Amino acid sequence: MRLTPGHKRAYNNLGNILQLKKEYLEAIEMYQLATEIDPDYAEAYNNLGNVYRSEDQLEQAANSYQDAIRIRPDYAEAYSNLGLTLIGQKRIDDAITAYQRAISLSPSFAAAHNNLGLAFEETVDLDQVIAAYRRAVDLNPDYLAAYGSLGTRGSY
Repeated sequence: MRLTPGHKRAYNNLGNILQLKKEYLEAIEMYQLATEIDPDYAEAYNNLGNVYRSEDQLEQAANSYQDAIRIRPDYAEAYSNLGLTLIGQKRIDDAITAYQRAISLSPSFAAAHNNLGLAFEETVDLDQVIAAYRRAVDLNPDYLAAYGSLGTRGSY
């Protein structure tokens, strides 16, 4: 492919397909091409962070999510993904802050509530854990991960 200004989404979408196929190096290349075409393409930075997190390259993942957030301060998904990365880095308080920001931006974002519960698991604050998981289930009754989280706590 040739770099063409109008094709940033094509590179991003190709990166998504490559990521699903677990062809991570190629996916990274596509997302980077998308951000070269448009340095303010927050979705490509978020997707790049997802690949880095899949590859356990947590510092690069955090940097990519922070780039997405710098571009789009209202990007709840990037805050939630940053939270997952921060948990991986054992930065639990920062992860909780990231999830709370995601939830403040998108109160009905069930995955952010569930992930907040994961972060609270690390603090051993059982009341907060259960409240976060229950809120995720309330928001999305089909969200199986939240039911699983609640089930491990004996609270469902």
